[in-house]
Amino acid sequence: MESSKEKKARILIEKIKEKVKPGEEEKKRVYGIGKKIEEKFKRIFKEQYVKLLGSVGKGTFLKGDVDFDIFIFYKPDISRKEMERQFFKRLKEERISYTIAYADHPYAKTKYLGYDVDLVPAYKIKKGQRILSPVDRSLFHYEYIEKNLKEEEKDEVRVLKLFLKNFNIYGSEIYVKGFSGYLCELLIIKYHSLINLLKSARTWRYPHIITFDSYKLKKGEMKKFENQPLIVIDPVDKNRNVASALSVENYARFVSIAKAFLNSPSLRFFKLQKAKIEKKQEENIYIIELPSPDKVKDIKLGQLKRMERALTNHLYSKGFLMNLNLSFEKGKTSYIVVSIYFKPSKRIIRGPMAWLNNVERFVKEHKDVILYKERFYASKSAEKVEKEIKDFLKGYKLKDYDGKKAKISSLKSWKKKKKGKAKEVIEEIEKEFARLRLITKSLAK
Repeated sequence: MESSKEKKARILIEKIKEKVKPGEEEKKRVYGIGKKIEEKFKRIFKEQYVKLLGSVGKGTFLKGDVDFDIFIFYKPDISRKEMERQFFKRLKEERISYTIAYADHPYAKTKYLGYDVDLVPAYKIKKGQRILSPVDRSLFHYEYIEKNLKEEEKDEVRVLKLFLKNFNIYGSEIYVKGFSGYLCELLIIKYHSLINLLKSARTWRYPHIITFDSYKLKKGEMKKFENQPLIVIDPVDKNRNVASALSVENYARFVSIAKAFLNSPSLRFFKLQKAKIEKKQEENIYIIELPSPDKVKDIKLGQLKRMERALTNHLYSKGFLMNLNLSFEKGKTSYIVVSIYFKPSKRIIRGPMAWLNNVERFVKEHKDVILYKERFYASKSAEKVEKEIKDFLKGYKLKDYDGKKAKISSLKSWKKKKKGKAKEVIEEIEKEFARLRLITKSLAK
């Protein structure tokens, strides 16, 4: 029997459906534009098979949130390098203005009537034929969704996407490491509704396995999905985990928001309210500024996220506990933000085993030395957060980001320097605090 909380959650989801479902007029307009774009590139790539896929192709796009994915399928008798060469050459010949983006291989981003259009080269292969590039499966994914996702379930997919977007875990890009659109569609095919998915997700452990069409994962097959928290076997390729991009952190966040929403259903799970940062908290929030490289979004934000993870791992190893960390770009500046929840007053230094030769030297070099069990230990005052961050970044360099160029300051002092220019950055921090507080407060009710 459905509980009162589950009933409330179901009613809220029905309300949200009306906000994310495009009306008949919008559908007609979007599908019309999609057809025009598809026809345009069919004329340009006459020798290839051209197909509109993505959320518009599958009919799962959100109201007012539209972009187009056009796939250009080549015969599998040429190399990937040659396919890419022919693809970009043709765009240049036709004077199509584009920027290069990267997923598993390069693709083109362009505009049409003000809409974003992704142009993706791929191979047209037959079922059972060897995959030559990861996007070759896209046509099979489209066919599977067309066959198995019911019309009424498309609205459930839309609400799920909004739910995930609100918590910053929608998208399989390297700088997001969240849920892809295809993964969302498969989850609704499996559970038929968002409420059923959330009821299941609140019981998930690590790892959780989902399969389709009566398929069962064999014992030995688990090895290839090691260290992946959610394993969703692709129904069109049993060797692939559709959720392989999902990070442990974002898996934990999804399970937590499933529990939180079902425990205390609220519209805030779909539309965030900003959380105010208290004055005393500003001293424990650190802003790291870096000049943004002139590179495509996927590459630079992927590197920025890597630097953020390295820094937070370093701080954690030194005894600092964080209650927020995030990275983003605003204009020509990249930002990493960390909020310190706990600062250690001392740091433990592990010394030698009692029977080793360097015991005397260790004892002379440190104060307050103790012998605990078989080993000597000492302690020293912990570094200040700002110095710890600065020292780490000094020696940390990626291809497009150099830690030596980082400017580090507490939010309190940073606000004074920036004055009116700080608004956009502070909004990002407030949103993330709002997400995290909504989870804990909803779980406590």
